[in-house]
Amino acid sequence: MLPVYPSTDLDRPDTVLSLSGSLWESIYAGNELVEQIVAAAATRTKQNLLNLQELENAVSRHNVNVFHRELLTPVTLLQSQVNTGTSDVLVFDANTATFDNNPDRFDVPLTTSLYSWQMPSGMVYVPVLVNRITQPSVTMVYGIDYKIDNGYLVFNSNLFNNPLLGQQPLIQNNIVIDNQLILWAVNALFDRQTLYEQFGYVLGLSLPSTPYYKQLINALLDAIAAGTTGNAIRFAWAAVTGVPVVLTDGEVVDRIITEPARTLVATNNNIYVVNSAASVIVTPGQTLNGGDPLCDTLEFFEFNQGQTPDPADVPALSLGTGMISAGYFNDLTFQNTPVPLVVETDDDGYTKVSWALGGWPGDVQKFFDDTHTAGVAVGQTLAMLMDQRPPGSRDTQPQAGSLPRTINPLQFLCQNILRANAFIVKIKMSAVTTGTGLDSAKSLRKIVPPGTAMLVLIELDAFVDSITMDQPGTDNTAGYTEKISVYLGETLSDTINPAEMIVETLRCYQIGGYCV
Repeated sequence: MLPVYPSTDLDRPDTVLSLSGSLWESIYAGNELVEQIVAAAATRTKQNLLNLQELENAVSRHNVNVFHRELLTPVTLLQSQVNTGTSDVLVFDANTATFDNNPDRFDVPLTTSLYSWQMPSGMVYVPVLVNRITQPSVTMVYGIDYKIDNGYLVFNSNLFNNPLLGQQPLIQNNIVIDNQLILWAVNALFDRQTLYEQFGYVLGLSLPSTPYYKQLINALLDAIAAGTTGNAIRFAWAAVTGVPVVLTDGEVVDRIITEPARTLVATNNNIYVVNSAASVIVTPGQTLNGGDPLCDTLEFFEFNQGQTPDPADVPALSLGTGMISAGYFNDLTFQNTPVPLVVETDDDGYTKVSWALGGWPGDVQKFFDDTHTAGVAVGQTLAMLMDQRPPGSRDTQPQAGSLPRTINPLQFLCQNILRANAFIVKIKMSAVTTGTGLDSAKSLRKIVPPGTAMLVLIELDAFVDSITMDQPGTDNTAGYTEKISVYLGETLSDTINPAEMIVETLRCYQIGGYCV
């Protein structure tokens, strides 16, 4: 939440001065100096008040502050330390850059002249930098005059060339060894690991302090304290992926606002920010409940009544070695589309059915062989269970005419196996934002009930390059004609002379012993 100014009378020096009496407010000739002294005392008092409020909030995991806020913080910059860190080069997971026709490359200095200094320890954000506490002549705003990149303050110009920023020489043994200037950070935020120190340590979950980390902690502790619910799982995944879900029951969608970089879903209670790469799946006037998804980036599918997801949402599902018995080489994939049912008579005289499954042929064969063998052992094969004849007419083995012509493998799986203890979490990775990260999802194992399977389906986008073949090809561009070049490779045979490469050595040993 952004700070509000003025939030209390402590932000109004004239109001605080009036409390000191009319002498200091209007009669005393030097009241400007007195007002500045009073303002400094008010700032110190307000900082103490903020510290007290943060301490009080830290008692509750719902109210605990993510960051500590300092009203004024001195930031010392040394001329010798400009661009001495990693912010003057592009590093993975720290910058957003487009490299099409761009000379910038990872791990090499930027082509644009930037000037960076490392931020004070623990500082994560500062909205405003000024050169003086009172009556500043230079005011720099985040996002306009500077940015924060991987723990560094990055400026568009060299601050030591600005005459309004008073420099101070550092002298040692009567020699100037460096120059420094001091800026004042207004309402800077510091990460003091309060979330982990107060509550995260209980879960053994140490992550960077963010609102998503706080949301994940609350979702996990809610499930541990009151029992796992569907909403606890959904709120936890919302924190992991950074994708919002509905917070409370009974929210009504008021309007959907599309912006260039995001989409806003406004309800009667909250406003949710959705990535522009996602597709909103709610409509104005729709009533939502807590935990409901708002976009196709994060969706949940349950099988408690045997329902099957739409093929557009879940085209197929793969079950790995954790979901099937031992002896399989790899996953088995059940498609969400009708496929022909294969009917045959096995050597034991029982009718055997099978259908197309994705996976290694040996694994597919083993799946249906094991299923048929287990059915024969109990006198109820899969074909007998699928028999469409009236119960009184099932005196022989079912044949193709009394069995379905097609079967939906995923529907069969949902209605007969997954309906009792499984659900799907579907994630569209192209629209995932900056949550706690998928690596933190392993913490959800602490709250998934025993005997319940949480299947995570991650959808990845495939990018395919297209070629417009409307002209003859060249050495660098494909076209409708190509030039074939013959490459004469090395010969595949070689000749060796054993006499030159093989050396034999003769050694003599004396062996002593006796015979019995």
